Amino acid sequence: MSRTFDTYCIEAIDLEDARERLEAVLSIRLVLHESMFWGGDYYLAKSDSFGEITIRRNYNSYTKELSEPNYPDCQIIVSVSVPLDPDALAAQLAEGGLRLLNRAVI
Repeated sequence: MSRTFDTYCIEAIDLEDARERLEAVLSIRLVLHESMFWGGDYYLAKSDSFGEITIRRNYNSYTKELSEPNYPDCQIIVSVSVPLDPDALAAQLAEGGLRLLNRAVI
């Protein structure tokens, strides 16, 4: 069985704005976390339908580098790991104004 990993860009003024918009689009609750790996604060939600969703800045404050260097124009990244129906979720996120940057199917 294949697993899908999507990376999106969300135009938002900050992480809080991105969280509010994503919670409205998906009717989920994202919880604030901190990670040296991601370079600071990020939001996380897990569900059977949507898989694991994270919202994070595209700049790692610890390494002083972009997390997604191929997308320097994107300030805030939304990552979706192993959703139940990747295409349906992608359509729903696109309706909410998110832009799909990359899809990896493993």
